[in-house]
Amino acid sequence: MKFGIRPKPIEFESLTGYLERVAYMNGVPFFRLVKLIRKELSRGRGLCTYDFSSKSYANLGLFSKIVDQPLKVIMKMTMQPIYNLFKEFSRDISIAKLLNSKNRFFCPMCLSEGVTHLLIWQVRDIKICHVHHINLKKQCDNCKHIQPYINQKELSRRYCERCEEDLSSKNQKLSEKLSSDTIEEQLNLYESWRYLFGEDISSTPAFIEDRFAYCLRLIYVIENEGEVSNQNGISLIEEEKKLMLQQLKQNLVNYVASLKRTFKIIKLKNISLDKFSNLVIPPEYLQNFSTNFVPKRIGESIKVCLAPWCKSYQYNDSMVDLQKCNNKINRNGIAFFDPAICLDCSMSYGIIGGKVWSEIDCYISKGYHTVLPLLEDGYSINKIEKEEGIPKRKVLRWLGYFANRGLISKSYINEFKPKFSDPKFSVKLIALNKKIEWEANKNYGWARRDFFYYYGSKEVMEHIAFSSAKLQLQTSVVNAALNELKKNKTVINNTSLANLLNVNLQWVGMNSFSEIVKEHRYKQNMEFREEFYQKAENYVKQRYQSRGLCMDEFFKTIGKSREWIVKYYPEYKGWEEEHLKIHKIKYIEHITMRRAEQTSLIIDDLIAAGKKITNQAIAKKLRVSTSTVRKDPYIQELIEKYYMSTTASEK
Repeated sequence: MKFGIRPKPIEFESLTGYLERVAYMNGVPFFRLVKLIRKELSRGRGLCTYDFSSKSYANLGLFSKIVDQPLKVIMKMTMQPIYNLFKEFSRDISIAKLLNSKNRFFCPMCLSEGVTHLLIWQVRDIKICHVHHINLKKQCDNCKHIQPYINQKELSRRYCERCEEDLSSKNQKLSEKLSSDTIEEQLNLYESWRYLFGEDISSTPAFIEDRFAYCLRLIYVIENEGEVSNQNGISLIEEEKKLMLQQLKQNLVNYVASLKRTFKIIKLKNISLDKFSNLVIPPEYLQNFSTNFVPKRIGESIKVCLAPWCKSYQYNDSMVDLQKCNNKINRNGIAFFDPAICLDCSMSYGIIGGKVWSEIDCYISKGYHTVLPLLEDGYSINKIEKEEGIPKRKVLRWLGYFANRGLISKSYINEFKPKFSDPKFSVKLIALNKKIEWEANKNYGWARRDFFYYYGSKEVMEHIAFSSAKLQLQTSVVNAALNELKKNKTVINNTSLANLLNVNLQWVGMNSFSEIVKEHRYKQNMEFREEFYQKAENYVKQRYQSRGLCMDEFFKTIGKSREWIVKYYPEYKGWEEEHLKIHKIKYIEHITMRRAEQTSLIIDDLIAAGKKITNQAIAKKLRVSTSTVRKDPYIQELIEKYYMSTTASEK
């Protein structure tokens, strides 16, 4: 399939914008074209994923063939090239931090010239149109409705989703004339993004080197390149450098080398991305700097506290080992060996990758260095969750700790500190056995912030660290429990395992037993499979003489839903279709034979009554239509036999 009209792509045009233009010019509904190139993963997700994470959600290869454009050209309509560029350097490549994904921005004059949507308009730092030098808009002047990323009901994005007013310059108020400084700053930003989407950047020194060298490049730029124009900028750049050095000391290299941070630094230092990428760093600078950040091996490592607020910072006097099963703690798939806790600040640490001494619960790297500065900048907790991608529960837990230890502003301490202090809070919280906050609300009437304030106390955190070390079960115990569940024919999942072991549900996930649970559940499902199909076969046979198969009734008898069966036995759909056909054939045979038996009795009754044997008379007795009787071969055979016997007797 190819379209007759294949418009030429516009610079910075988004994939959805180009899709919309192609659909309109060829008279094809927009959402039909979207569905054509959609991948299964994109079901239930917003269409902004086509522009931001297109590799996972849209079939770009198919679309490039449809519109007869090179795949590279189509890729440039998305953020995928930037993902590919930074995926080896950083974990911090969340597009949500760079783009506005909820609302769409537009230039009224561009819309009047036939442009549908540019991807560059969604960049948070882009405020003006690079062609017309006017402010971008996001709401309709007529009804004041803020425009969603995609209009529904096949309405072009040139029009307001609510009132359907034309959003082009014909009907929209244009912004006042902008200052030359603002225009220059924005055009420089456009140039950086143009360079970022280009092909040359991947071969520049910045992206040929490893991630550690990229981090040193950022610090070198802070120390040696460009000038900061004001005092506020100087304090911001120094704070950024301090945070980067702290993260490098903890070997969090993949959090330092982020695109968001790169743009922040080159903006403050007033240099272009082109210059940053091609900058040649003196070898002696790299050599001198690198020697201070070589990760220590296990034999050389010293178990010191890494919390900057702790009085034992960079000392190991207050470190106490945690005796764990297999001498490790698992967090989010990462194993921390030789775990220990600082008794002064209650922070837990361990060795990762066989060489790096690191914190376990991100109180320092995320809570202290990311969340607290954002709070000081006026961010709300909800905004931090949205823009940084940190779950709200984690943010509250960190802030509860900082409030309990007096490490944040007085206003936040008052916000977290319970109005009526509970003298027995530690006993009560420990009694919850690591259960979550709504249990505390149910049992003690604590608000959510009360819970996290108490949770951050010294006695509670130390009790949890030491008691969880004692309670951590070996894998063999978990396997034995799962085998018992299978023996009792109990559905195997995290909940049933937690109930059998009398532990908290979160404990199963925290100790990385979920994979073992999945393995046992798979085996249980495969063992049940043969039994299921045998029962299903018997059920179908029992229904041969009943109208309709009604498999949902069967699912109720075995305690499974159709969704569960299809999920774990994907071949079931084909099996059901085949047996529906078999059931239909068997049921028709049964009905036909039963009708023939009834017809035989009816004919005998009609003969005894001296009545004529006709299709109409038989149909009336059977309570079916005459045509049904005429089409039934068994009935017609019986009628024919009757007349043949009658004729023979008359002769």
